Amino acid sequence: ELIAAEVDRQEAQADDQRAEIAQQMAAIDAALAKCDREAQRWADAYAAEVINLAELKGYRAEIEARRQGLLTEHAACQR
Repeated sequence: ELIAAEVDRQEAQADDQRAEIAQQMAAIDAALAKCDREAQRWADAYAAEVINLAELKGYRAEIEARRQGLLTEHAACQR
């Protein structure tokens, strides 16, 4: 009985961890999509001559740094 109870407890704990990881990955995916939309908006602003090339490069670098951080988190969740 004790072993069965422990196995059940560990399975429930593993299920909770999987659910938490799935939520984290969904949040990361949403943040990555937001980065893509933001990059497109800055590209559109440049195309409309609202910002100059130097500003666009700065914004893109910032977005890419954020994106790389998110991809690192995503890889960690997958592991």
